[in-house]
Amino acid sequence: MGDSLRSFGDQISGIGRSLTTLTAPLMAIGGIAISSFVNFDEAMTNIQAVTGATADEMKTLGDEILQIGEHSRAGPQAVAEAFYDIAGGVVDASARMATLKAAVAAAEAGNADLGITTKALIAIMNGYGFSADKAGYASDVLTRAVGLGVGTMDEFASALPNVAGMAANLGISFEDLGGMMAFITTKGVSANEAGTQLTSMMTALIKPTDDMSDALAS
Repeated sequence: MGDSLRSFGDQISGIGRSLTTLTAPLMAIGGIAISSFVNFDEAMTNIQAVTGATADEMKTLGDEILQIGEHSRAGPQAVAEAFYDIAGGVVDASARMATLKAAVAAAEAGNADLGITTKALIAIMNGYGFSADKAGYASDVLTRAVGLGVGTMDEFASALPNVAGMAANLGISFEDLGGMMAFITTKGVSANEAGTQLTSMMTALIKPTDDMSDALAS
């Protein structure tokens, strides 16, 4: 009887070890899921604080952001954080969702960081005063500039916003600005250096030297 009980006990111990092996990964996955939910909820709370939206409005917005996130490479959390940046940076509320969708599209087309791409589109939208219907255009030009130039989406997205506002003030279209930056990068210059050169060029046009003034006048 003692031997039988010991054998039975060993079997029970074996089952316990098997269950532990099975449930440990499940518990880890559950922990990650709960953590992701909490982080997403915190991001939505931050968005509500910035936008002042009602509970019903936040429910609709949260569902839309979640849907976009589930169908994007970045995921719901990154998409929610991107919208938080947009909510704080894009004054025109009607252009925010369009800007988010354009940022997601540009980031995925260029295999880039969504946060960097979002900040770039915010600066571009504000610099040129683009409305919601221009968000897709801004995303397309940014993507095309990367395709024609030499450099990554992250590099172009970090450099272009620094010159967008000045270019807009000089009447240079965003399409032309993207083309100029792409062209300069094909001459062995980084996107950041190209942005610096364009800024210097535009500054010289705004405040020309005497020799440049004479040249422009002639």
